Amino acid sequence: MKNIHYLLLGGALAAVIGGAAFATAIHQRQDEPSQPIVTNPSPSPSPEPVAQNPSPANPGTRPTPQPPAPPKYPEFEHRRITLVDEVQPGTEFHTFREQLRQAVKSRDARFVRSLIPANGVTLGFGGPQSAEDLNLNSPQARFWSNLEKSTAIGCTAQKNEYVENAVQGDRVWVCANINQAFRQQYPAPPSYEGIEWELTQVVVVGENVNVRSQPNLNSSVINVLSNEVVEVDRPALEKYLDQLFSEGQEHDPIEGWTPVKLPNGQAGFVYNRFVYAPLEYRAVFGQVNGQWQLIHMPGGD
Repeated sequence: MKNIHYLLLGGALAAVIGGAAFATAIHQRQDEPSQPIVTNPSPSPSPEPVAQNPSPANPGTRPTPQPPAPPKYPEFEHRRITLVDEVQPGTEFHTFREQLRQAVKSRDARFVRSLIPANGVTLGFGGPQSAEDLNLNSPQARFWSNLEKSTAIGCTAQKNEYVENAVQGDRVWVCANINQAFRQQYPAPPSYEGIEWELTQVVVVGENVNVRSQPNLNSSVINVLSNEVVEVDRPALEKYLDQLFSEGQEHDPIEGWTPVKLPNGQAGFVYNRFVYAPLEYRAVFGQVNGQWQLIHMPGGD
């Protein structure tokens, strides 16, 4: 029964979270819907203002106004994660990925349809789905959100295990690179069984991503997170999903919210665009007859 409980909750969590430069300024809101995403955000500037003294030659000159000091949030022990984009600029896959990102942004159904194999693409544990099954002509189709989320950040190369599908070469590209980085840097503690550990954690990608008191942009910011692992607030997640269901709403994997618990006891919500679950959908790309194709989308556990 315990395993069944985790699998059911895992499915809900994947539906919440899985369905491109992050701003790095200290004060900039990192949960606006229009924010782009990058894999390796630049270091943030110093939060301390630099005093400006009047010029000696002009003692009456007023000092330049300084921005207000950044807010002070409660401290806690961070669990940082390093995400390396293995795609090198100028390579064939890099060029393809840039084209794909633009196509996804504009909801170019024709371009994405050309990436779906003739026998369909498998999503999670389900059977193959054709381009028609994916409802590409609808910009609001869930597949678009899953593809946008998975390709927004970095990718990693993995051994080609799809030879039976006529995929060429000795490796394929997996986007996003969250699953591998999480397993390597934060392996499951011995007390966790199966995929319990992965179902309780999420990765927040970006610098100074807001944690808000409520799941809306008008609520107060209680803390910030920067490229780190945090715990899912599972009771709050269940309550949040129940509320959406009662209102007849479907949760959005990008514009929705994920409830989290910080190590200092604070609880809040993070905008889903910046939240990645270790087991959510990943897009696997390989070459078939010299053309890039989306050959598999594992995840959704």
